[in-house]
Amino acid sequence: MDVSIIGCGGVLSKHISAWRKTKDKIVAVVDKDVRRAKAVAKSYSVPHVFPNLGILLKNLDLINLDVVDICTPPSTHHDLVIEALDGGIKNILVEKPLALNVSECKEIMDVADENETHVCVCHNYLFKKSVQKLMNLMDEGRLGHVKQIDIHHLQSDDIISTFPPWVNNLPPGVFGESGPHTIYIMQALSEAFAQPEIDVLSKEHITLRFKGDGICGNVTMLYGETPRTEWTINVYGSEITAHVDVCRDVLLLMDTRPTKSVSFVLSTIYDSLRLMVGTTATATSSILKRSVNDSHERLIRSYSESCKLKTDLPHCSLADGKRVVEVIDAIADEMRDSVAY
Repeated sequence: MDVSIIGCGGVLSKHISAWRKTKDKIVAVVDKDVRRAKAVAKSYSVPHVFPNLGILLKNLDLINLDVVDICTPPSTHHDLVIEALDGGIKNILVEKPLALNVSECKEIMDVADENETHVCVCHNYLFKKSVQKLMNLMDEGRLGHVKQIDIHHLQSDDIISTFPPWVNNLPPGVFGESGPHTIYIMQALSEAFAQPEIDVLSKEHITLRFKGDGICGNVTMLYGETPRTEWTINVYGSEITAHVDVCRDVLLLMDTRPTKSVSFVLSTIYDSLRLMVGTTATATSSILKRSVNDSHERLIRSYSESCKLKTDLPHCSLADGKRVVEVIDAIADEMRDSVAY
Protein backbone atom coordinates (compact mmCIF):
# COMPACT_ATOMS: atom_id res chain seq x y z
CA MET A 1 0.00 0.00 0.00
CA ASP A 2 1.02 3.62 -0.56
CA VAL A 3 0.98 5.77 2.57
CA SER A 4 1.03 9.50 3.30
CA ILE A 5 1.91 10.79 6.74
CA ILE A 6 0.24 14.01 7.86
CA GLY A 7 2.28 16.02 10.36
CA CYS A 8 6.05 16.05 10.88
CA GLY A 9 6.10 16.61 14.64
CA GLY A 10 7.49 14.54 17.48
CA VAL A 11 5.52 11.34 16.90
CA LEU A 12 6.43 11.21 13.20
CA SER A 13 9.65 9.25 13.76
CA LYS A 14 7.79 6.42 15.48
CA HIS A 15 5.26 6.14 12.65
CA ILE A 16 7.67 6.52 9.76
CA SER A 17 10.13 3.96 11.13
CA ALA A 18 7.25 1.55 11.74
CA TRP A 19 5.85 1.90 8.21
CA ARG A 20 9.33 1.34 6.78
CA LYS A 21 9.39 -2.07 8.45
CA THR A 22 6.27 -3.15 6.57
CA LYS A 23 5.97 -3.91 2.85
CA ASP A 24 4.17 -0.61 2.36
CA LYS A 25 5.65 2.53 0.80
CA ILE A 26 5.57 6.08 2.16
CA VAL A 27 4.85 8.22 -0.89
CA ALA A 28 4.23 11.63 0.70
CA VAL A 29 4.63 13.69 3.84
CA VAL A 30 2.43 16.68 4.66
CA ASP A 31 3.18 19.57 7.01
CA LYS A 32 2.37 23.27 7.04
CA ASP A 33 6.06 23.82 7.73
CA VAL A 34 7.19 22.87 4.23
CA ARG A 35 10.87 23.24 5.09
CA ARG A 36 10.48 20.67 7.87
CA ALA A 37 8.50 18.36 5.58
CA LYS A 38 11.20 18.58 2.90
CA ALA A 39 13.86 17.72 5.47
CA VAL A 40 11.88 14.64 6.52
CA ALA A 41 11.32 13.64 2.90
CA LYS A 42 15.03 13.93 2.18
CA SER A 43 16.00 11.92 5.27
CA TYR A 44 13.63 9.06 4.46
CA SER A 45 13.66 9.24 0.64
CA VAL A 46 9.98 10.16 0.41
CA PRO A 47 9.18 11.38 -3.12
CA HIS A 48 6.41 13.94 -2.47
CA VAL A 49 5.87 16.85 -0.07
CA PHE A 50 2.66 18.83 0.40
CA PRO A 51 1.82 21.79 2.67
CA ASN A 52 -1.64 20.50 3.61
CA LEU A 53 -3.97 17.57 3.13
CA GLY A 54 -6.25 19.45 0.76
CA ILE A 55 -3.50 19.97 -1.80
CA LEU A 56 -2.44 16.33 -1.46
CA LEU A 57 -6.01 15.20 -2.21
CA LYS A 58 -6.10 17.44 -5.29
CA ASN A 59 -3.02 15.66 -6.64
CA LEU A 60 -4.23 12.07 -6.44
CA ASP A 61 -3.95 11.91 -10.21
CA LEU A 62 -0.18 12.18 -9.72
CA ILE A 63 0.27 9.69 -6.89
CA ASN A 64 -1.51 6.57 -5.73
CA LEU A 65 -2.68 6.76 -2.11
CA ASP A 66 -4.12 3.93 -0.02
CA VAL A 67 -3.56 5.12 3.57
CA VAL A 68 -3.46 8.45 5.38
CA ASP A 69 -1.66 8.42 8.73
CA ILE A 70 -2.55 11.47 10.86
CA CYS A 71 0.22 12.44 13.30
CA THR A 72 -0.89 15.97 14.16
CA PRO A 73 -2.08 17.44 17.52
CA PRO A 74 -5.55 16.37 18.76
CA SER A 75 -7.11 19.74 17.94
CA THR A 76 -6.68 18.95 14.23
CA HIS A 77 -7.86 15.32 14.19
CA HIS A 78 -11.57 16.00 13.60
CA ASP A 79 -11.07 18.22 10.56
CA LEU A 80 -8.31 16.10 9.02
CA VAL A 81 -10.12 12.77 9.39
CA ILE A 82 -13.31 14.20 7.86
CA GLU A 83 -11.34 15.88 5.06
CA ALA A 84 -9.63 12.58 4.26
CA LEU A 85 -12.94 10.70 4.33
CA ASP A 86 -14.62 13.29 2.10
CA GLY A 87 -11.62 13.05 -0.22
CA GLY A 88 -12.26 9.37 -0.78
CA ILE A 89 -9.52 7.93 1.44
CA LYS A 90 -10.66 4.53 2.71
CA ASN A 91 -7.87 3.71 5.18
CA ILE A 92 -7.01 6.18 7.92
CA LEU A 93 -4.80 5.80 10.98
CA VAL A 94 -5.12 8.63 13.50
CA GLU A 95 -3.13 9.25 16.66
CA LYS A 96 -4.93 9.19 19.98
CA PRO A 97 -7.13 10.73 21.19
CA LEU A 98 -9.55 10.44 18.29
CA ALA A 99 -10.77 14.02 18.80
CA LEU A 100 -11.04 16.80 21.37
CA ASN A 101 -14.55 15.96 22.52
CA VAL A 102 -17.42 13.53 22.08
CA SER A 103 -19.28 15.76 19.61
CA GLU A 104 -16.31 15.70 17.26
CA CYS A 105 -16.09 11.92 17.60
CA LYS A 106 -19.74 11.54 16.65
CA GLU A 107 -19.30 13.73 13.57
CA ILE A 108 -16.34 11.61 12.44
CA MET A 109 -18.35 8.44 12.96
CA ASP A 110 -21.31 9.82 11.00
CA VAL A 111 -19.12 10.63 7.99
CA ALA A 112 -17.30 7.30 8.23
CA ASP A 113 -20.64 5.43 8.26
CA GLU A 114 -21.48 6.97 4.89
CA ASN A 115 -18.44 5.31 3.31
CA GLU A 116 -16.80 1.90 3.43
CA THR A 117 -13.88 3.07 5.50
CA HIS A 118 -11.24 1.51 7.71
CA VAL A 119 -10.34 4.04 10.42
CA CYS A 120 -8.04 3.01 13.26
CA VAL A 121 -7.18 4.99 16.41
CA CYS A 122 -3.56 4.58 17.49
CA HIS A 123 -4.00 2.87 20.86
CA ASN A 124 -0.43 1.66 20.62
CA TYR A 125 0.23 0.45 24.17
CA LEU A 126 -2.29 -2.34 23.64
CA PHE A 127 0.38 -3.79 21.34
CA LYS A 128 3.04 -4.12 24.02
CA LYS A 129 3.99 -7.79 24.26
CA SER A 130 3.23 -7.93 27.97
CA VAL A 131 -0.19 -6.29 27.54
CA GLN A 132 -1.04 -8.54 24.59
CA LYS A 133 -0.07 -11.62 26.60
CA LEU A 134 -2.18 -10.43 29.54
CA MET A 135 -5.22 -9.88 27.32
CA ASN A 136 -4.80 -13.31 25.73
CA LEU A 137 -4.61 -14.98 29.14
CA MET A 138 -7.74 -13.16 30.28
CA ASP A 139 -9.61 -14.12 27.09
CA GLU A 140 -8.63 -17.76 27.65
CA GLY A 141 -9.83 -17.63 31.26
CA ARG A 142 -6.39 -18.54 32.56
CA LEU A 143 -6.58 -16.07 35.46
CA GLY A 144 -9.91 -17.41 36.67
CA HIS A 145 -12.71 -15.01 37.54
CA VAL A 146 -11.34 -11.47 37.48
CA LYS A 147 -12.87 -9.22 40.10
CA GLN A 148 -10.52 -6.25 40.17
CA ILE A 149 -8.06 -4.40 37.94
CA ASP A 150 -5.75 -1.65 39.21
CA ILE A 151 -3.64 0.61 36.98
CA HIS A 152 -1.12 3.11 38.32
CA HIS A 153 0.48 5.58 35.91
CA LEU A 154 3.09 8.01 37.21
CA GLN A 155 5.05 10.38 35.00
CA SER A 156 7.97 12.41 36.29
CA ASP A 157 8.48 16.09 35.63
CA ASP A 158 11.44 15.11 33.43
CA ILE A 159 9.11 13.19 31.09
CA ILE A 160 6.38 15.84 31.08
CA SER A 161 8.88 18.58 30.27
CA THR A 162 9.48 16.89 26.90
CA PHE A 163 5.83 17.25 25.84
CA PRO A 164 5.03 19.77 23.08
CA PRO A 165 3.44 23.10 24.08
CA TRP A 166 0.02 22.21 22.62
CA VAL A 167 -0.47 19.67 25.43
CA ASN A 168 -1.14 22.55 27.83
CA ASN A 169 -4.03 23.70 25.61
CA LEU A 170 -5.91 20.38 25.77
CA PRO A 171 -9.11 20.66 27.85
CA PRO A 172 -7.69 18.52 30.71
CA GLY A 173 -4.06 19.50 30.06
CA VAL A 174 -1.56 16.66 30.34
CA PHE A 175 -4.39 14.25 31.21
CA GLY A 176 -5.57 14.69 27.63
CA GLU A 177 -2.19 13.52 26.34
CA SER A 178 -1.12 10.73 28.73
CA GLY A 179 -4.52 9.81 30.16
CA PRO A 180 -5.94 8.14 27.02
CA HIS A 181 -3.28 5.41 27.16
CA THR A 182 -4.32 4.27 30.62
CA ILE A 183 -8.02 4.63 29.84
CA TYR A 184 -8.00 2.56 26.64
CA ILE A 185 -6.04 -0.20 28.39
CA MET A 186 -8.57 -0.35 31.23
CA GLN A 187 -11.49 -0.35 28.78
CA ALA A 188 -9.86 -3.09 26.69
CA LEU A 189 -9.28 -5.30 29.74
CA SER A 190 -12.99 -5.23 30.56
CA GLU A 191 -15.72 -4.04 28.22
CA ALA A 192 -18.14 -4.29 31.16
CA PHE A 193 -16.97 -0.99 32.60
CA ALA A 194 -19.31 1.99 32.54
CA GLN A 195 -18.23 5.61 32.86
CA PRO A 196 -15.95 5.96 35.90
CA GLU A 197 -16.30 8.05 39.01
CA ILE A 198 -13.62 10.75 38.97
CA ASP A 199 -11.72 12.29 41.87
CA VAL A 200 -9.53 15.30 41.16
CA LEU A 201 -7.02 15.35 44.01
CA SER A 202 -4.88 18.08 42.46
CA LYS A 203 -4.03 19.44 39.01
CA GLU A 204 -1.44 16.63 38.75
CA HIS A 205 -3.33 13.80 40.48
CA ILE A 206 -6.58 12.11 39.42
CA THR A 207 -8.18 8.79 40.31
CA LEU A 208 -10.85 6.90 38.36
CA ARG A 209 -13.15 4.19 39.74
CA PHE A 210 -14.70 1.88 37.15
CA LYS A 211 -17.54 -0.52 37.90
CA GLY A 212 -19.02 -3.33 35.85
CA ASP A 213 -20.96 -6.53 36.31
CA GLY A 214 -19.00 -8.32 39.05
CA ILE A 215 -15.79 -6.37 38.41
CA CYS A 216 -14.25 -3.08 39.49
CA GLY A 217 -11.27 -1.09 38.28
CA ASN A 218 -9.14 1.61 39.85
CA VAL A 219 -6.86 4.02 37.99
CA THR A 220 -4.34 6.38 39.53
CA MET A 221 -2.81 9.02 37.27
CA LEU A 222 -0.08 11.23 38.74
CA TYR A 223 1.50 13.43 36.11
CA GLY A 224 4.19 15.57 37.72
CA GLU A 225 5.17 16.04 41.35
CA THR A 226 6.89 12.64 41.29
CA PRO A 227 10.57 11.79 40.68
CA ARG A 228 9.81 8.49 38.96
CA THR A 229 8.01 7.31 35.88
CA GLU A 230 6.19 4.05 36.55
CA TRP A 231 3.24 2.30 34.93
CA THR A 232 1.80 -0.90 36.34
CA ILE A 233 -1.27 -3.04 35.78
CA ASN A 234 -2.50 -5.52 38.40
CA VAL A 235 -5.27 -7.97 37.49
CA TYR A 236 -6.64 -10.03 40.37
CA GLY A 237 -8.10 -13.35 39.24
CA SER A 238 -9.49 -16.15 41.36
CA GLU A 239 -6.62 -18.40 40.27
CA ILE A 240 -3.82 -16.11 39.15
CA THR A 241 -2.81 -12.52 39.86
CA ALA A 242 -1.10 -10.81 36.94
CA HIS A 243 1.31 -7.89 37.29
CA VAL A 244 2.43 -5.93 34.23
CA ASP A 245 5.24 -3.38 34.27
CA VAL A 246 4.27 -1.49 31.12
CA CYS A 247 7.44 0.63 30.87
CA ARG A 248 9.72 -2.41 30.95
CA ASP A 249 7.31 -4.73 29.13
CA VAL A 250 7.32 -7.36 31.89
CA LEU A 251 4.49 -9.73 32.83
CA LEU A 252 4.61 -11.58 36.16
CA LEU A 253 1.99 -14.21 37.03
CA MET A 254 1.45 -15.42 40.59
CA ASP A 255 -0.72 -18.41 41.39
CA THR A 256 -3.09 -17.35 44.15
CA ARG A 257 -3.74 -20.87 45.43
CA PRO A 258 -1.96 -21.42 48.76
CA THR A 259 0.21 -24.29 47.53
CA LYS A 260 1.55 -22.38 44.54
CA SER A 261 4.09 -19.59 44.06
CA VAL A 262 5.35 -17.59 41.10
CA SER A 263 4.39 -19.58 38.03
CA PHE A 264 5.43 -17.52 35.06
CA VAL A 265 7.60 -14.59 34.09
CA LEU A 266 7.60 -13.00 30.68
CA SER A 267 10.35 -10.48 30.00
CA THR A 268 10.66 -8.83 26.62
CA ILE A 269 13.52 -6.56 27.57
CA TYR A 270 16.77 -8.31 28.42
CA ASP A 271 17.63 -6.36 31.56
CA SER A 272 14.09 -5.66 32.75
CA LEU A 273 14.35 -7.78 35.90
CA ARG A 274 17.42 -5.83 36.98
CA LEU A 275 15.55 -2.62 36.35
CA MET A 276 12.50 -3.66 38.36
CA VAL A 277 14.19 -2.24 41.47
CA GLY A 278 16.14 0.96 41.77
CA THR A 279 15.81 2.19 38.21
CA THR A 280 17.16 5.68 37.67
CA ALA A 281 15.00 8.30 35.98
CA THR A 282 17.38 8.35 33.00
CA ALA A 283 17.16 4.58 32.53
CA THR A 284 13.40 4.66 32.84
CA SER A 285 13.16 7.38 30.19
CA SER A 286 15.35 5.38 27.82
CA ILE A 287 13.31 2.21 28.24
CA LEU A 288 10.03 4.11 27.86
CA LYS A 289 11.15 5.60 24.53
CA ARG A 290 12.23 2.19 23.21
CA SER A 291 9.00 0.67 24.45
CA VAL A 292 6.85 3.29 22.68
CA ASN A 293 8.65 2.65 19.39
CA ASP A 294 8.11 -1.11 19.68
CA SER A 295 4.39 -0.72 20.36
CA HIS A 296 3.93 1.60 17.36
CA GLU A 297 5.73 -0.90 15.15
CA ARG A 298 3.45 -3.75 16.20
CA LEU A 299 0.29 -1.64 15.85
CA ILE A 300 1.19 -0.32 12.39
CA ARG A 301 2.21 -3.77 11.17
CA SER A 302 -1.13 -5.13 12.42
CA TYR A 303 -3.03 -2.20 10.90
CA SER A 304 -1.34 -2.72 7.54
CA GLU A 305 -2.39 -6.36 7.55
CA SER A 306 -5.93 -5.47 8.65
CA CYS A 307 -6.31 -3.00 5.77
CA LYS A 308 -5.51 -5.73 3.28
CA LEU A 309 -7.89 -8.16 5.00
CA LYS A 310 -10.52 -5.42 5.55
CA THR A 311 -10.85 -6.26 9.24
CA ASP A 312 -10.80 -3.99 12.29
CA LEU A 313 -8.12 -4.02 14.97
CA PRO A 314 -9.67 -4.91 18.35
CA HIS A 315 -10.06 -1.95 20.72
CA CYS A 316 -8.86 0.58 18.10
CA SER A 317 -12.09 1.34 16.27
CA LEU A 318 -13.88 4.69 16.08
CA ALA A 319 -16.28 3.46 18.76
CA ASP A 320 -13.33 2.57 21.00
CA GLY A 321 -11.80 5.99 20.37
CA LYS A 322 -15.08 7.66 21.32
CA ARG A 323 -15.27 5.68 24.60
CA VAL A 324 -11.86 7.02 25.57
CA VAL A 325 -12.83 10.60 24.72
CA GLU A 326 -16.01 10.26 26.80
CA VAL A 327 -13.82 9.72 29.87
CA ILE A 328 -11.42 12.52 28.89
CA ASP A 329 -14.41 14.84 28.46
CA ALA A 330 -15.66 13.91 31.94
CA ILE A 331 -12.19 14.50 33.43
CA ALA A 332 -12.05 17.97 31.85
CA ASP A 333 -15.48 18.81 33.26
CA GLU A 334 -14.52 17.55 36.72
CA MET A 335 -11.27 19.53 36.69
CA ARG A 336 -13.11 22.73 35.79
CA ASP A 337 -15.55 22.19 38.64
CA SER A 338 -13.01 21.02 41.20
CA VAL A 339 -11.93 23.31 44.02
CA ALA A 340 -8.63 21.38 44.15
CA TYR A 341 -7.89 22.37 40.57
